[in-house]
Amino acid sequence: MAKQQRKQQLVRSQHGQGHVVEEVFDDNLLPDASEIEKLHKIDPNILDWLKSCAEKEQKFRHEAFGKKS
Repeated sequence: MAKQQRKQQLVRSQHGQGHVVEEVFDDNLLPDASEIEKLHKIDPNILDWLKSCAEKEQKFRHEAFGKKS
């Protein structure tokens, strides 16, 4: 559900060439409201499933962060 974007570019100049990579990650636990609305039309129980998954992911992240500290 997280949105990811990756852009690669080859840059050339008088001094040589290089490779530029840009990455964007949307690390939200839940999709945006418009996407939830579309999913709800497909499956009326999707909100309960999404909340359950978000709670499990949040618990995992808290435990993983706790181990790093």
